[in-house]
Amino acid sequence: MRRRLTAFSLPLLAVLALAAPAGAASFSYPDFASTTGLTLSGSAVQDGNLLRLTKAEGMKSGRAFRTEPVDLQQSFETSFAISMHDSTCCIVGTLKPADGMAFVLQSKGPTAGEGTGGSLGYGGIAPSIAVEFDIFTNVGDPATDHVGIVVDGNTVSHLQCANASGPTPPCTGSLPSPLYGAPVYAWVEYDAATQHLKVFVSQSIVKPAAPVLDQQVSMTPLGASAYAGFTAATGSHNSVHDVLSWSFNPPPPVPTPAPISDPVKKTPQCPQPKSKGKKKGQGKKAGASKAKGKAKGKGKGKKCGKKKAKGKGKGKGGK
Repeated sequence: MRRRLTAFSLPLLAVLALAAPAGAASFSYPDFASTTGLTLSGSAVQDGNLLRLTKAEGMKSGRAFRTEPVDLQQSFETSFAISMHDSTCCIVGTLKPADGMAFVLQSKGPTAGEGTGGSLGYGGIAPSIAVEFDIFTNVGDPATDHVGIVVDGNTVSHLQCANASGPTPPCTGSLPSPLYGAPVYAWVEYDAATQHLKVFVSQSIVKPAAPVLDQQVSMTPLGASAYAGFTAATGSHNSVHDVLSWSFNPPPPVPTPAPISDPVKKTPQCPQPKSKGKKKGQGKKAGASKAKGKAKGKGKGKKCGKKKAKGKGKGKGGK
């Protein structure tokens, strides 16, 4: 029975703490119920609320790029969730999911890219800079699942990479988990001042404190702007390649102001007045003869919000 993954929202995307630079492109796809602003090519399709770059079929290549280019002269940050799952090939006992996908910046156009298998759909695009999520070992690749930074579509020459099995040449970094079978959360940050590209990878929506890759990369060959997006490919082996969500230069979350409560005025408790007094009296019930009574009393009391009052009273009770 095949398991279908559904898209989910990134809390905001939550995910990134820095504000988008003034004038920089800013967009967010919590899911892909709408693909407005994207150009799909090859085998890429909108499938419900996710973006499916390839089905689990051999020799496929799919791409999805933002139709409007992004400014590369400013720093940027982007986060996305991807999923590679449900491979169906090949001979029983030799199942090897393939091939992988990549986040790509390139200046050729929103439909650029071709090639299947180890090209991951971006092979040969120049100039370009890609962060690849590779799940198949092709000639020149590291031995296991890896994340790498490559330039100009050269899929076998990594500026830097991180292995799922730990640092193994040419990779110097270690991934926290395999890339296939579960959603992968990634954050890519570029500092234009230092020309450093950082890549963070996790199996949860919580961004790790340290990047798995931190490499100096110049965006100059791409020009002032470039098209940002994703590519994926299958070869003789296959896998479903999905993009679940994507955010680019998201604005910082607006803090929710604390509710202003109306102070409830407390009614002061009035102390019971103390009193002293004597009562003398004789009397009969109504209709009886005269009754005389004398009463003397002294009392001091404090009413709420009023000054102290003193008083004496004498009286005779009558009928």
